[in-house]
Amino acid sequence: MYFMIDTVMISFMAGSTAVGIYSSAYKIITVFTTIYTVYTYVVFPLMSKLYKDSEDLLKVSYEKSIKYLLMIMLPFAIGITIYSQDIITFIYGESYIFAGDVLKILIWNVLFIMINGASTSLLNSSNSEVAVTKINGLACLVNVVLNLFLIYYLSYIGASIATVITGVIIFILMTYIILKK
Repeated sequence: MYFMIDTVMISFMAGSTAVGIYSSAYKIITVFTTIYTVYTYVVFPLMSKLYKDSEDLLKVSYEKSIKYLLMIMLPFAIGITIYSQDIITFIYGESYIFAGDVLKILIWNVLFIMINGASTSLLNSSNSEVAVTKINGLACLVNVVLNLFLIYYLSYIGASIATVITGVIIFILMTYIILKK
């Protein structure tokens, strides 16, 4: 829910032009989140089995997942940050040039989506679904509050920043639960 609430809030607080700019960058990000979805379908059953059979292998699986997801996504994040204006211009044309700044910020949330996805799979496979639900509920609330403030002052850039901050908060909370467990 917190992934799309920003678009609704931008439409009410900043107007349709701001929504168009933000949404155009967000659609590019969606391509990368597909990797996360495929990852989840593949790894969750494995982690569930490893939780029952070998917690040591579960730990190794989780650590390697994080490593490989970062190896895949980090070069994309750096490249997209550097070439965001060119990518937006190529895909949407000059009239969407401001979406380059949004893309430059949102691409970093994909790293957190990947890491948080691996953490979610680990926690869900180890009977910590309630913790995941609480973390995501809190993240949704924080995201709405951040959006109220940041969209008011920074429009679609504020929504981008709020999204990344929300990803960081989820990362911190999930890491805390994993280390505690």
